[in-house]
Amino acid sequence: MTTEIKNAEEKYLKKIIDLHNINLKDDRKVSDWKWEYKDNYPNSSVFKIIIDNEDVIGTQGMIPIYLNVNGETILSGKSENSLINKKYRGSTLFTDLYFSALKESEEKGMSFIWGFTPAYKVWRYKLGFKDYSDLMFGSLLVLKPINYIKSFLKTKNSLKYKLLIILSTLPLYLYSSINRHLVYLTKKHKDDYLIKTKYNNISDIQELFQRLSNKYINLIYLQQTDNYLKWRIENNPNLRYETYYLYQNNILKAYCYLAITNKNTSYLSDFTFEDETYGMELLNYLIDKNKNKNCIYFLIGNISNPLIINIKKILEKFGFISKKNNSSIVIKNLNYQNEKILYEIKNWYINDLWTEGFERDI
Repeated sequence: MTTEIKNAEEKYLKKIIDLHNINLKDDRKVSDWKWEYKDNYPNSSVFKIIIDNEDVIGTQGMIPIYLNVNGETILSGKSENSLINKKYRGSTLFTDLYFSALKESEEKGMSFIWGFTPAYKVWRYKLGFKDYSDLMFGSLLVLKPINYIKSFLKTKNSLKYKLLIILSTLPLYLYSSINRHLVYLTKKHKDDYLIKTKYNNISDIQELFQRLSNKYINLIYLQQTDNYLKWRIENNPNLRYETYYLYQNNILKAYCYLAITNKNTSYLSDFTFEDETYGMELLNYLIDKNKNKNCIYFLIGNISNPLIINIKKILEKFGFISKKNNSSIVIKNLNYQNEKILYEIKNWYINDLWTEGFERDI
């Protein structure tokens, strides 16, 4: 066995994607890889591979993502595509590959690495990450129960789980409908706002988060710029997005990035608001606009974060049903000076915008 760790080159891309698709039973394309690693800060991205006689047997990527940490813009790396061929598991090859990627990440200016994984023990014991389990959740609002069941039966979930969905969907739909109508009857309606599909200026989003940061000290959130949103939302190769911005007196009070799938489902990828009143107005608008969808799903959120706690409360008022997600959050500091802020997981305002937005079975 002659193995070598090296940077990904064009000639290896098809083998990289084949390894991913075979091991994860996926259907990604070379164009997906290029979008992730070359369309947004390409000079800062990291992608290492292990070669054995010209075969790609392991991969590790770090996607460059700028985060705002306590008011400071910091370059971080999102750990992705962590994979080793089954035949080579049990060796030190994966840890060698990962530490090689960490070294290059720091050389390229990344201050810390983070990611999501169900295999948190590997990241904790072999890679030296802090891990945080049982914090991620999703919320579902079924709007067309029969269509939702039919769609779910076509997924790759187990027969037992499909039976559970069949038996539970109608009662949950009735519960959600009652909750939603109670909200409509009791909430105070506002009419002093305007909902747009494009922000007036990117600084509106940044100023909204500045106000939120003043309220929630040490908040860690995605640094949204025109270039970032063009990459993550407008040019996303996997999902089509609709965007909504609620303004009151020309001040952005709430916004949402809504992913539209081919399965007549909408994903609330990012639903952020400054106060509950305008959050409820925007959510009410979104539900009405998507009333012919099978369901709306808020994909992931860090339930220890106070902003996410508020979002979850509003979703449940409107009849969304919440359940845990099996992913753990993992974080490793490279050179950021204030580790206390970094490792305090409640600071992290995580939602589905932090992923790359691939369509999922619900």
